[in-house]
Amino acid sequence: MKDPPSLTTPPEPHPPGGATRAFVDGIEGDTARLLVGEEVFEIPAALLPEAAQEGSWIEIAVIPPPADDTEERRRRLGADDPGGDIEL
Repeated sequence: MKDPPSLTTPPEPHPPGGATRAFVDGIEGDTARLLVGEEVFEIPAALLPEAAQEGSWIEIAVIPPPADDTEERRRRLGADDPGGDIEL
Protein backbone atom coordinates (compact mmCIF):
# COMPACT_ATOMS: atom_id res chain seq x y z
CA MET A 1 0.00 0.00 0.00
CA LYS A 2 1.32 3.42 -0.94
CA ASP A 3 0.83 6.47 1.24
CA PRO A 4 -1.40 8.88 -0.68
CA PRO A 5 -0.68 12.60 -0.32
CA SER A 6 -4.06 12.84 1.40
CA LEU A 7 -6.92 10.40 1.69
CA THR A 8 -9.52 13.13 1.69
CA THR A 9 -8.15 15.76 -0.67
CA PRO A 10 -7.14 15.03 -4.25
CA PRO A 11 -4.08 16.86 -5.57
CA GLU A 12 -6.34 19.43 -7.29
CA PRO A 13 -9.94 20.54 -6.73
CA HIS A 14 -12.68 18.53 -8.36
CA PRO A 15 -12.77 19.42 -12.05
CA PRO A 16 -15.92 20.94 -13.54
CA GLY A 17 -18.66 18.53 -14.53
CA GLY A 18 -18.78 16.57 -11.32
CA ALA A 19 -15.82 14.24 -11.90
CA THR A 20 -14.45 12.38 -8.88
CA ARG A 21 -10.80 11.67 -8.26
CA ALA A 22 -9.75 8.33 -6.83
CA PHE A 23 -6.35 7.27 -5.48
CA VAL A 24 -5.04 3.93 -6.78
CA ASP A 25 -4.02 2.41 -3.46
CA GLY A 26 -3.01 -0.97 -4.76
CA ILE A 27 -3.19 -3.39 -7.65
CA GLU A 28 -3.07 -7.06 -6.73
CA GLY A 29 -3.57 -9.56 -9.51
CA ASP A 30 -6.74 -8.66 -11.38
CA THR A 31 -8.07 -6.34 -8.65
CA ALA A 32 -7.41 -2.65 -8.08
CA ARG A 33 -8.12 -0.96 -4.75
CA LEU A 34 -9.27 2.67 -5.03
CA LEU A 35 -9.65 5.24 -2.27
CA VAL A 36 -12.23 7.99 -2.64
CA GLY A 37 -12.05 10.09 0.48
CA GLU A 38 -12.14 7.53 3.29
CA GLU A 39 -14.08 4.95 1.23
CA VAL A 40 -12.32 1.91 -0.26
CA PHE A 41 -13.52 0.33 -3.51
CA GLU A 42 -12.26 -2.73 -5.35
CA ILE A 43 -12.70 -2.91 -9.11
CA PRO A 44 -11.29 -5.11 -11.87
CA ALA A 45 -7.81 -3.78 -12.69
CA ALA A 46 -8.69 -4.01 -16.39
CA LEU A 47 -11.00 -0.99 -15.90
CA LEU A 48 -8.09 1.28 -14.97
CA PRO A 49 -6.54 3.55 -17.59
CA GLU A 50 -3.47 1.97 -19.16
CA ALA A 51 -1.00 4.33 -17.45
CA ALA A 52 -2.54 3.94 -13.97
CA GLN A 53 -0.37 2.35 -11.31
CA GLU A 54 -0.17 2.23 -7.53
CA GLY A 55 0.09 5.80 -6.26
CA SER A 56 -1.74 7.34 -9.26
CA TRP A 57 -4.82 9.53 -9.11
CA ILE A 58 -7.54 8.81 -11.65
CA GLU A 59 -10.71 10.72 -12.57
CA ILE A 60 -14.10 9.07 -12.74
CA ALA A 61 -16.56 11.11 -14.79
CA VAL A 62 -19.95 10.78 -16.40
CA ILE A 63 -19.85 11.34 -20.14
CA PRO A 64 -23.10 12.23 -21.88
CA PRO A 65 -24.29 9.67 -24.43
CA PRO A 66 -23.96 10.52 -28.10
CA ALA A 67 -26.91 12.14 -29.81
CA ASP A 68 -29.55 9.71 -31.05
CA ASP A 69 -29.07 9.72 -34.82
CA THR A 70 -31.03 6.54 -35.57
CA GLU A 71 -33.40 8.13 -38.08
CA GLU A 72 -30.61 9.98 -39.87
CA ARG A 73 -28.56 6.76 -40.07
CA ARG A 74 -31.55 4.86 -41.52
CA ARG A 75 -32.02 7.54 -44.20
CA ARG A 76 -28.33 7.45 -45.07
CA LEU A 77 -28.22 3.65 -45.30
CA GLY A 78 -31.44 3.50 -47.30
CA ALA A 79 -30.47 6.26 -49.76
CA ASP A 80 -28.79 3.86 -52.18
CA ASP A 81 -31.05 0.87 -51.49
CA PRO A 82 -32.87 -0.06 -54.71
CA GLY A 83 -35.56 -1.87 -52.73
CA GLY A 84 -36.93 -5.26 -53.62
CA ASP A 85 -36.05 -8.69 -52.34
CA ILE A 86 -32.59 -9.68 -51.23
CA GLU A 87 -30.97 -12.49 -53.18
CA LEU A 88 -28.67 -14.80 -51.29
